[in-house]
Amino acid sequence: MKHPNISAYDGVEQLSSFTEKQFEQYCEKKLADCEKQVSFVRDFININTFKGNVIEVGSGSGKLLYALESNGLIKCGTGYELSNSRVKFSEKLSNYISSKKVTTICGDFLDSNVELESVDLIIGVDIVLQLIAPISDDSETKFF
Repeated sequence: MKHPNISAYDGVEQLSSFTEKQFEQYCEKKLADCEKQVSFVRDFININTFKGNVIEVGSGSGKLLYALESNGLIKCGTGYELSNSRVKFSEKLSNYISSKKVTTICGDFLDSNVELESVDLIIGVDIVLQLIAPISDDSETKFF
């Protein structure tokens, strides 16, 4: 049986729930809400070694990656999100802001074959680790 945390966000940010104007207003608010996280990243990266290759685990709508992109902090951003509705939302948000540097993958980061040497920063905000840890006995270890 599939662990309930894997499908916990299914249907969230369903595009059919928004008119075009509501979508745009929602996106603007979500992007603005990322200012604290953007400031944190800006303040704590080593500008001499940071190349801007960023992964976000549990990226949802991709708002943080897009906010980092609009602040010039991403060369290449990849979001991993399990919820298909949120990935579709992220794709529409990408088009809305004309993103050129962010990709959202509908899949499990723990099953990916990311070359960690090429990544400068891995982000997992909100409750990502609390959702990952109970999935299996080794999922937290695999994440780290």
